[in-house]
Amino acid sequence: MIDSNYDKLQLQQTRNDEELLQLKKGRLERSYNIEVTPNLVFKDDEGWYSQIRLDYYFNCGREFLPDRDNQSMRGLMTESDYFVVDSNKKLLGKAIDALDYLGVKRLYEEGKLHQNHSVIMDIFDKCKKNMYSLKMALGIDLSKVNKPIQCVQNVLALIGHKMPFVKREGSKGSQVRIYGKPAADFVTEEIPGSKKPQLKLESGSPISKPDGREDVFVKWLERDTTERDKQQQAAAEREYWSNPNTVSKELAEANTEEKLHRMLNLRFTPDNKSMGIIEEALTFLTEEIQTQLSIWLWRWDAWAVSA
Repeated sequence: MIDSNYDKLQLQQTRNDEELLQLKKGRLERSYNIEVTPNLVFKDDEGWYSQIRLDYYFNCGREFLPDRDNQSMRGLMTESDYFVVDSNKKLLGKAIDALDYLGVKRLYEEGKLHQNHSVIMDIFDKCKKNMYSLKMALGIDLSKVNKPIQCVQNVLALIGHKMPFVKREGSKGSQVRIYGKPAADFVTEEIPGSKKPQLKLESGSPISKPDGREDVFVKWLERDTTERDKQQQAAAEREYWSNPNTVSKELAEANTEEKLHRMLNLRFTPDNKSMGIIEEALTFLTEEIQTQLSIWLWRWDAWAVSA
C-alpha cells in the first residue's frame, strides 16, 4: 500500500471492514518490510513482532539500538502523556541490558541443559533476586515461578525461543529432564505409534529450523543501514554548512543573485545562527565580492522574513 493511501486510512474517523483489513496490511508491511501472508498475519496476532524485534536488537541489529531508542525517546518527549512505564515499553535498551545481565547467550553454547545446570541455576537465581527490576525492564512477572527451567523458558519466550525437551536421564525416581539449545523452531518427524510428531535428532541433539524471522532481519538490516547512512550524510552536510570557511567558498562561487538565493534557500533559514555563519563567511572574501553579496543577501533576508 502506498504511503498516501495508508496515511489517509489512518486519519479516517470511521472505516469499513475492507478498509480495516487494508489498514492492518499496511501496518504489517511497514513493520516487517516483507510480503504480508496469512501466516504472517497469524504470527503477528500471536505477538511475533515484539519477540523478533527484541531478538533483532539483542543480536544482529544491536549496533542500531542506540539510534532506535534515541528516536523513540524523542517521540515520547513530544507526547503530553509521557510516563516511565511508557518509556520501558518503547525503549529496548533496558530489556537488552537485562538479557545481557542474565547471560542468556550462554544457553546457546551448551548442549545438555537441565534444572541443575550451572547456567540454568545462575539465570534462575538472578531472576529471583531481581524480580522487580526485571519486571520493569522485561515486562514479565517471575514472582510465582519456582522452577528453574520454567523461569528460563519464560525469559526465552520474550524473543520467541524455547529449549526443546530431548529426553530423561537417571534412574527411576531421580530422573532429570534434558533440554537442547534454544531456538525458534525445530525439525520434527513422524514416528510410527506416536500420536504427534517427534523432534528429529542429529547426534542426539535437536535440529533447529528457521521460522521466517531471518528474512525480516535482512530487510531490517537494509532499512537501518540506509537510515544510518542518511543520518551520517545529513550530519556531515550540517557540519559543512556550519563552517564559515567552507561557506565562504560556496558564496564566492555564487556569481549571480539567482544562484546565491537558490543556495541560501536550500541550506539556510533567516535566523540569527544562520546569518551569523553567513556574515562570518563574508569576511573571508574580497571587499568587492563582500559588497555585491551583501546586497543580494539583504534582498534574500528581506524576502525570506516576509514570506
